[in-house]
Amino acid sequence: MISDDALRLEADEAVELAHVLAFRLASDHGIRAMVIKGPVARHFGLRPAGDTSIDVDIWVDPQRYETYCDLLRSVGWTIGVLHRSASIMAIHSDAFVHPTWPCEIDVHHRFPGFLADPQLVFDTLWERVVEMTVAGDQSLAAPDRISSILIESLHLLRDGPGGQGRLAGLIERVAPLLGERDKVDLAKLAHGVGAAESLEPVFDRLGVVAFVPPDPEPRHVESIADWRLRTTVGDALAVPAIAELSRTPLSRWPRMLWRTVWLTEAEIRERQPGAAPGAWGLFRARLRRLGYGTLALAPALRAVFGVRRQVSRSGRRGR
Repeated sequence: MISDDALRLEADEAVELAHVLAFRLASDHGIRAMVIKGPVARHFGLRPAGDTSIDVDIWVDPQRYETYCDLLRSVGWTIGVLHRSASIMAIHSDAFVHPTWPCEIDVHHRFPGFLADPQLVFDTLWERVVEMTVAGDQSLAAPDRISSILIESLHLLRDGPGGQGRLAGLIERVAPLLGERDKVDLAKLAHGVGAAESLEPVFDRLGVVAFVPPDPEPRHVESIADWRLRTTVGDALAVPAIAELSRTPLSRWPRMLWRTVWLTEAEIRERQPGAAPGAWGLFRARLRRLGYGTLALAPALRAVFGVRRQVSRSGRRGR
């Protein structure tokens, strides 16, 4: 009998093969899906050639998202940690794990920074998909070069100050690749999927002139404020909770506060990997979180409402 250890894949080969598995599972069941980030970014020169992926990112037709997740479960993949605590922006994906695969499959139904309707965004990018190969000669659907520039830029912007070095590297790699037609294409596509304002810091450095509506809807202004908060402050303790409370009806505050303060055991242990095992260790970890959160309330309030005032004052951008 072959042992489980003998069947285990190395991380690099697992990621390559998991891309094929994730895509084939969708295509074999008539579900539109495209591989994003990692190998796609390297294919278009948006990441260094030596860059390696540690997981799979696949963007699935939002209408078929739950069906696709059920298919993953049917072949042994499960959500590792269900993240449903407070967040600045809407939850955009779930990360699936498997006991014999040393990588995750991150399934997206939307992508942060695209502020238009998620179905419209997916449909628009789907019209531009191209074919690329991984794991030798296995064909996958992927966003085209211009779409991938938007995705990679938003991915790094979302990392806030921590992503500035990699963002500078991306701009340095992308700038020589863009002709004037490419810049116009970038601007048009960004406008169509609601990413022109999100990408303003990148477009300014690439010389792309983006069209931004002079009088956006209030809902759009709120989305810009959330994006601005996410890219400048990030997920600093208490910031997501304050951001979500500020747009939640009072009747739902108790449930949301409980969910945010208490969290599930999996979420607590993910955030505090050094917490002691057992119920007592979990309780102490929760008390630590409550204490740190209380201390973080004042700066979190200043950050959230400061950014929202700036965006509201400008009407669109928060300059």
